[in-house]
Amino acid sequence: MAMDQKSVFLNSEGNAWFERNKDALGDRDKTADIIFQTVLRHQSVIRSQKRSPISVLEVGCANGFRLSWFRDEGFEVCGLDPSQTAIEYGREHYGFTANELLSIDARGFFANNDKAFDIIVFAHSFYLIPRADLPAIVAGAINSLSQNGIVAIYDFHAAPHKTAYSHYDGLWSYKMDYASIFTAFPQMKLIEQTVIEHELTPTQGDPTEDCAMSVIKLVDERFAYPQINTQG
Repeated sequence: MAMDQKSVFLNSEGNAWFERNKDALGDRDKTADIIFQTVLRHQSVIRSQKRSPISVLEVGCANGFRLSWFRDEGFEVCGLDPSQTAIEYGREHYGFTANELLSIDARGFFANNDKAFDIIVFAHSFYLIPRADLPAIVAGAINSLSQNGIVAIYDFHAAPHKTAYSHYDGLWSYKMDYASIFTAFPQMKLIEQTVIEHELTPTQGDPTEDCAMSVIKLVDERFAYPQINTQG
């Protein structure tokens, strides 16, 4: 019988991951963080089209270290992570509220969400999400985007395959081109994609380690389905 990957992360491995990486997260430099810098490059267009603050949702936010940078830039923030330990750390050390940092799985969040976000970030989280949850999460993210909003994904970039997760026997790392799930819908347009190696060094073309930073925009229907006039 296959292991329940979501339950393992919610009940134990999410916390274990945070404890293994807590010190490294504290050393992250926002000027070198590809997710943060990519979103900043694209937020100016969104900001020019609305008066209220830009809202950002981060799926796989750990303790909210990156969300604290967004908050400093004037964003309204919300983050999800399976680790209750990470969420409690973020609330204590970064001053996030219970509504800003939540310990919940992405599928469960989107199933009950009624808020629109300008930016949704998937921060190297898709590869660990159970495959059965993917359709609901992708649909939930698209339905939770404001018009002209963007999805920003940093994750593995490869032909679909899986490898054993190195920190817990029986779990899997699922690797594929995650942007392609979104761009299967005409209203979701890929506007930027940079392929890089897992450790953020120039790619070597390794299909098991290459990652991509992808930005997908929710466009107006007239651009998604342009009218073509034909005769006969």
